[in-house]
Amino acid sequence: MKQYHNDEEFKQQLKKRIRLYLLICLLGGILWLSIFLASEVLKIEMPAHATDFSFGTAGGMVGAGLALALKTYRISKNPKLLRKQRIQTNDERNHEIASKAVRMAGFCQFLAIYAMALIGPYINQMLSYVASGLIGIYMISYCIFYFIYNRKL
Repeated sequence: MKQYHNDEEFKQQLKKRIRLYLLICLLGGILWLSIFLASEVLKIEMPAHATDFSFGTAGGMVGAGLALALKTYRISKNPKLLRKQRIQTNDERNHEIASKAVRMAGFCQFLAIYAMALIGPYINQMLSYVASGLIGIYMISYCIFYFIYNRKL
């Protein structure tokens, strides 16, 4: 992780984050608009649960993008909050905690998908195929990134 040595440097990073959050918001709006146009204007038949799921995802992207952009903007304008956030971002302990949490979450997700692959054939054969494909993607991406990071570090 990059270390920020002063508030101005960190403020520039926050501006980049705000742009990213607004991009997520925009993509959510585009998704919402495309689903609306497809179902209402073009009259494309889609299952109700697929339409509802897509609208929910789009709404979540817009809501989360706006909330995070506003929060980050508020932090960037308040010197006390900016300094506190910079110190917290630079803290190596927080980086280690986040790294371990991601590793454990990935391991738990892998176990859940593996269980789904084992139980899937008794419920639905397609479920087993999808789970097996996800396990394959996980293992291949793990190997690729292991070799990339092994060379860099």
